[in-house]
Amino acid sequence: MNSELYGKSWDFPEDMRKHMKLCFVKVKNVDSNVEGFNRNKRLQSSTSITYPELKRIKNFFDTYKGTTTDAPFILNGENKMRDYVNSILSGARNSVASSEKIRRDTAMTNHQIDMSNTKVDMNPNSDTEKKTGISKYDLQVTESLKRINDIMKKIL
Repeated sequence: MNSELYGKSWDFPEDMRKHMKLCFVKVKNVDSNVEGFNRNKRLQSSTSITYPELKRIKNFFDTYKGTTTDAPFILNGENKMRDYVNSILSGARNSVASSEKIRRDTAMTNHQIDMSNTKVDMNPNSDTEKKTGISKYDLQVTESLKRINDIMKKIL
């Protein structure tokens, strides 16, 4: 399921970039070897964030054993960043799960699922067949236009 998320990226909003700058300022005399230093610097100017980056940040927060006042926790964006990452990932994973459930519920086979991603021209009218006037539109639209034209002729 999560493999479908690789290659995807999400907007990294301006308020989160500002938050990362504030977090960087909060930590005085920080060394570039402190965990989160490079990530913080990168995210301060980044307009998007990728799935692997989100996973790494989530992993940091899931395995973090220190306090919320430690430099690595602050540099990684504190609770605001943790909540942002969890929100994005859960939404993306739920979207993939819903899509898979719909495919299963509609009994789409793997072949049909693979075919849904290909570019197939499903238009029964070929490009070589040139239609003119209202005949080039769908039958339902054509019939509606004929009715409208009849009504207009009666009115005028």
